[in-house]
Amino acid sequence: MGKNVKGNCFYPKRDSMILKQLSSLIDGLLYRLVYWLRVLKNTRPADWRIALGIFLSMLLDIPVYLFFRNNPLIFLGGKVFLPRANLYFYVRSMTEDFYYVIPRREGVIEDFILNTLNDRDVFVDIGANVGYYTVLAAKKVGTKGVVFAIEPVAETARILKLNLRLNDIRNVIIINKAAWHRPEKIRIHIPIFHGGRFYGLSTALKPATTSIDEIVEGVPLDSLVKSSRNIMLIKIDVEGAEDKVLLGAYNLLKKASYIYIECGKKNVAKVLRLLNEKGFSYRIINVPHATHLLCRRIPRGLNENAKE
Repeated sequence: MGKNVKGNCFYPKRDSMILKQLSSLIDGLLYRLVYWLRVLKNTRPADWRIALGIFLSMLLDIPVYLFFRNNPLIFLGGKVFLPRANLYFYVRSMTEDFYYVIPRREGVIEDFILNTLNDRDVFVDIGANVGYYTVLAAKKVGTKGVVFAIEPVAETARILKLNLRLNDIRNVIIINKAAWHRPEKIRIHIPIFHGGRFYGLSTALKPATTSIDEIVEGVPLDSLVKSSRNIMLIKIDVEGAEDKVLLGAYNLLKKASYIYIECGKKNVAKVLRLLNEKGFSYRIINVPHATHLLCRRIPRGLNENAKE
């Protein structure tokens, strides 16, 4: 009798766990389906190779995502066209480059960046990757504006330069160094998973997976960006080293009006403290993998709670 009672208590709990796992699988499947529908709607392959790459990636990615929650890889790279923006991007084979150039993938963030910038503005893109936001911003600020694109990984900086050339962008200064809190050599880890290289997740922190490493020059942002003009917006996406970037930007932050930071969960408290010290208010958007911070300078003399 005791065993039966125990069994009646236990099995519903087990069934509940199964239902949660099933719900998670369904959510994952729907998320990836929506992603690929967005891909088909907003991108056009420039040749047969990238068309085949998109087809194979879509075919294999959806079932794989049910078990491995990583960014989608593109199996065959090439040139892709974004018709609404009238832009071209080159993406590398067996990387997640393609994922980072999908329009509206980060709707709120993209809106914040583009709505903040105007003609003649200065934009600093720290962690520029293959250049999606660099190119969009360069178009927005016009020929009399300027974009500083900071990308420490040499191979990614090469693709960034190629994407600028594809779109005839000439108002971008590429800096192939890492924004850091002091001058020193640092080791950047590029994660490798399932045969793919996840360049967009390159980090100065120790990664949880296998990686290839690259030694790069770390330099304070105050020394990297030389501009006599005020900075309208700084974007920081550096996979966990956000506090290091801010610590090396003492003077530049005084000239900045807005900042966007994709912040690692473990780094949020440090970063918020630094933002408060530097006189910025912020809006917090939490997502599973990170915390997005949309920041603006508090006008002098205005007594305002930092958190909006």
